[in-house]
Amino acid sequence: MTDHENGFNVRSGFAYLRKWTAVSVTTGIVAGLGALALIEGIDFFTELFLGTIVGYAPPLPGGETSSNLITIAIERPWLIPVCTGLGGLISGLIVQKFAPEARGVGTDAAIGEFHTGHALIRIRVPLVKLLTSTITIGSGGTSGREGPIAQIGAGLATQIGKAFKLTESERRIALAGGLGAGIAAIFKAPLAGAILAGEVFYKHDFEAQAMIPGFIASTVSYSVVGFVVGWQPIFTSGVNPIGYTHPEALVLYAILGVICAGFAHLLFKVYFTIHRYFERARIPFFVKPTIGGFLVGLLGIFVPSVLGVGYGWAQLALNQDHQLFPVTMMFIAIFAEIFAMSLTLGSGGSGGIFGPCVVTGTLIGATFGYYAQQMLPGTVTNPSDYAIVGMIAFFGGAAKSPLAVIVMIAEMTGGYGLLAPSMVAVVVAYLLTGSSSIFFNQVDSVEDSPAHLEEYETLALKRLRVGSVMKTEVRTISPITNLEATQDLMEIDLIGGFPVVSAGRLVGIITRTDIFKVEPSKRVENRVRNVMSRKLVMAYPDEDLFSALTKMISKGVGRLPVVLRDNQESLVGIIARTDIANAIEKHRTAHAK
Repeated sequence: MTDHENGFNVRSGFAYLRKWTAVSVTTGIVAGLGALALIEGIDFFTELFLGTIVGYAPPLPGGETSSNLITIAIERPWLIPVCTGLGGLISGLIVQKFAPEARGVGTDAAIGEFHTGHALIRIRVPLVKLLTSTITIGSGGTSGREGPIAQIGAGLATQIGKAFKLTESERRIALAGGLGAGIAAIFKAPLAGAILAGEVFYKHDFEAQAMIPGFIASTVSYSVVGFVVGWQPIFTSGVNPIGYTHPEALVLYAILGVICAGFAHLLFKVYFTIHRYFERARIPFFVKPTIGGFLVGLLGIFVPSVLGVGYGWAQLALNQDHQLFPVTMMFIAIFAEIFAMSLTLGSGGSGGIFGPCVVTGTLIGATFGYYAQQMLPGTVTNPSDYAIVGMIAFFGGAAKSPLAVIVMIAEMTGGYGLLAPSMVAVVVAYLLTGSSSIFFNQVDSVEDSPAHLEEYETLALKRLRVGSVMKTEVRTISPITNLEATQDLMEIDLIGGFPVVSAGRLVGIITRTDIFKVEPSKRVENRVRNVMSRKLVMAYPDEDLFSALTKMISKGVGRLPVVLRDNQESLVGIIARTDIANAIEKHRTAHAK
């Protein structure tokens, strides 16, 4: 590399860093402020609905309260369905009136915009999402804070990208960085937010370009929130910093991963069934979250852990506080949480699915840890460890984001000593859930994303074979046919040339250009064999389309005869540029769905 080239690369690197630092810092500040607004809004509406109307103060996680005294009492439980139904009604009316795209799971909406949209979310969407999510969660709907802030951060990031005059592809990266910044802020998990900015869009792949903007934006948003509300993790836990001290317990963590995968499949079944039902229901949209909210309220009368975010109940499970949260109630609450989150979000209620999954995973792990300790007291010394790993394994399998979730839960709980057991459980859950995901808009890999369609068309052409798109019914011409008759056939078939076949053998090819070289008056007496091309450019059935198209372009022809490699006189088909164009269009259509 020359000094000039090296200087150019350095300057380009500085220009790239300067641009994305400005965009990402701005995004991080705005996402951090959005997270603070979301937290304050949820607190306000929780006090209004559950506190004033129902007389219920949900327990808080250890990192969000300074009091060790926890009391669980509901003065007017019969009013819970009124609150949850009213919250669904109000949020449904706002969404229907101002921003229909703000309905449902915010993270999934941001993923969909990344893949299929123009990466320019309307400015009203994050504002509507902020308001409707605080109402949904505050009134007792089973929802999480990460979905709203993911869509809020992503939406504001696209507007910032517009202000900085970014291209559409650059705005997608800004959207990813904004999504990660929102997650980092709401969970005080900067590293996980940055990783999630690249991981959450795919089931089995990673958006590497989002890493630098994600790191910068997540660090800034985390700093904004931490400066205002403090730096402590959301949950408190007594994790041994050394980690697990019984290697044989890895078998138990693997079993926990299997159990979490089973519950994840139950979540998929319940959530998508309820979602389809409400999608097909012929009733006004605003009525749907009202019904969903009311049903959640009925469930909440008997299982109050489903109301709101539920992190305080997850903290009780982490603490193994069986006086306030008996283990039998924990087990029942697993199923209740799955149905309640499906009703809230599947009916169109606004929020996120991460929070309920954290609660569900914690309950699964806490229940498993309790019974494992009863059976193997020498191996299981701290059941709370299994509650933390359950958090990770359940959502890692359900959301296909294992790396980000491992880091995120460690940051949320301070449980870095459980990284090895977590990896075992998450890998098992991730593999056993296959390609299923709670996020409908996730795609398998970068190649499957419409956002990367053009750059992967070349790759698609290299993967497709000539034999899969060629025409096998080929009109041929005899070498003794006169040129006038050959020209007439070309005009009838609207094609520019014929393979020339004699006694079943390919001997040449004739085109309009070859015919037009002969004077019209002499075309009756001249035969195809007199003007046909004998130096053939051919394709093979096992050849890729990119290679065939390159031959066409370099030789200036519109079609190629397809022959066998071991017998180049055996014609098996023909491929034209239009066939390749149709293959590209089919590829685009398949990836746009």
